[in-house]
Amino acid sequence: LISGCTSYKFVSIDGSPQGAPVTVQQIVPGDKVRLTLNSGEKREFFVSSVEADRIVGEGQTHAFDDIQFLEVRRVDEDGNNTVIAVVLVVGLLAILLLEAIDDSFDCIAGDC
Repeated sequence: LISGCTSYKFVSIDGSPQGAPVTVQQIVPGDKVRLTLNSGEKREFFVSSVEADRIVGEGQTHAFDDIQFLEVRRVDEDGNNTVIAVVLVVGLLAILLLEAIDDSFDCIAGDC
């Protein structure tokens, strides 16, 4: 429930195309990447390190020169905060509603 939103975003490997949401320098250990190699093979793994010329994770090492497409998945932390806030507000409203119902039953029984 509180996992937040995740999505894959295209990563610019060599500085092009312009406007890519993420650059290689922004990938950090723990990110999940999905890549397509120049050979057409597809791989998906969690990153353990990013070096100047390669990406490493889960026993795999891939040189950026061998990667045709690279995408990174990020957790939407703002989405997590929104979900937590909504759950807290709904919980508080439920408690207040239960208290109001309990008080009204007390009044019906003559304990106002």
